[in-house]
Amino acid sequence: MSAPGDRVLLRRAARRARPTRGACGSALVAVLLAGACVEAPERGERAPPVALPEHFAAPADASVDSAEPPSVDAWCASFAGERGADLVREALDANPDLRATAARLDAARARAAVTGADGLPQVDASFSRDRSKRNLIGVPIPGAPSPLTVRSTQYDLALGVSWEPDLWGRLASDEQAALADVQAAADDLAAARLSLAAAVLRAWVGLLESAQQVALAERTVASWHDDVELVRKRFAGGRGDAVAVELVASNAAAAEAALAARQRLHERAVRALEILLGRYPSAELAADDELPALDDTPPPGMPAALLARRPDLRAAERRLRAGELRRDARDAALYPSLKLTGSVGTSSEDLGDLLDGDFGVWRLLGQLVQPIWEGGRLRAAVDVADADARVLSEAFARAVLAACAEVEDALSAEGWLRDEEQARVAALDSAARARGQLAQRWRAGSGDVLELLEAERGEDSARSALLAVRRARLDARLDLLLALGGGFEDAPSDADAEQAAPHVRVHDADETRGDVP
Repeated sequence: MSAPGDRVLLRRAARRARPTRGACGSALVAVLLAGACVEAPERGERAPPVALPEHFAAPADASVDSAEPPSVDAWCASFAGERGADLVREALDANPDLRATAARLDAARARAAVTGADGLPQVDASFSRDRSKRNLIGVPIPGAPSPLTVRSTQYDLALGVSWEPDLWGRLASDEQAALADVQAAADDLAAARLSLAAAVLRAWVGLLESAQQVALAERTVASWHDDVELVRKRFAGGRGDAVAVELVASNAAAAEAALAARQRLHERAVRALEILLGRYPSAELAADDELPALDDTPPPGMPAALLARRPDLRAAERRLRAGELRRDARDAALYPSLKLTGSVGTSSEDLGDLLDGDFGVWRLLGQLVQPIWEGGRLRAAVDVADADARVLSEAFARAVLAACAEVEDALSAEGWLRDEEQARVAALDSAARARGQLAQRWRAGSGDVLELLEAERGEDSARSALLAVRRARLDARLDLLLALGGGFEDAPSDADAEQAAPHVRVHDADETRGDVP
């Protein structure tokens, strides 16, 4: 069963019926007298544009066929805890790029309202006052001046109506295409929310890793300073040489340089996150949390489920549908169009008579127009729309393949990075044991200072590399979450489904067709 985000119906009241080409007689009467409802096309029925396997090639623990992503809050909290979810919520409320995407959705809704108005009767009221002067020449009147001048004032009050019945579905196709654009813009907003959430969490993870790298560098500097003091004391006591003092001092200075470099990168990471949050980049955001822990390999689901889970693919599919509908509309423009106009009102030389029915006037006109020769413009418009639809079809196919590649890459990275982390842990354990044994020997007076220095550098490097690979695993998990449309639970919350694909309000038959809210 499709979720609200996959079944957004944009109904409009008092719509035109869409008879098939070649209909006449009673069908034309039905068009003129009856109203029908036009819905934007539903998504999810289009077959994948490329052949997809039953499951992704990369190994996984299980398979989830759900086509529904969970709420942004849910998967962000499960990934990075409440602190990470709070940062995502802050970014969703304040990020300028997201507000710009929401504004584009508003613009698409407004354009759909403009397009839909073409199929409705146009009503206008007019009032005019005509003051004229006429010279009567050739009519002699005894005692009257020549020429004889006549002045008159004419008042007109009229209500005009014009309507173009949609005989071949041209207006309906244009309107459906505009509504499909609204759906695509709503999916763009959902995709932007998902992408922003992933970007915030990626920046947060990077910030936590850089903070821990700074802490590691600070501990390393402190350790090297202790070694410098110890070597100097031993040298002063006649149990060392000047070379050892200089080597340890050199390593201490190098550690201080590494600390300064990591502090610089940390401040840059803080400012990058603050910008995503819509804050001033003051580098004041604290990061005292540990890196999030990862569970086992997540279930990736089936490739075909991406067509419903990923909002960017839904948007591409809806734009393809809009292109097909516009092609139909350009094709329908080759057929005759019927235009009905009429007016009713009053006309009198006395302003007080405008509301008197005895001075009433009316006018009714029907006009059937068949394009015959326009220099090939209409045929060329059909060709352009057809080519545009083919472009959108290929773009949809490319987007599906790219989405599958993103999932495969992320799943593959999950396995390789997990193996790398295990190897890094083993390397760190060995380096720590080696450094401990060499330090014990050196303090006992039997060890080589060069071996100890090399061991301490190796342990520091192993700790830093382990932090880096853990951060890389978190980045890969975010890549997978983003590639799968966000999260692995079965269903989104109602609030997030509304944010992902907001409905256009359903108008009742007695409502005025105006705006698309």
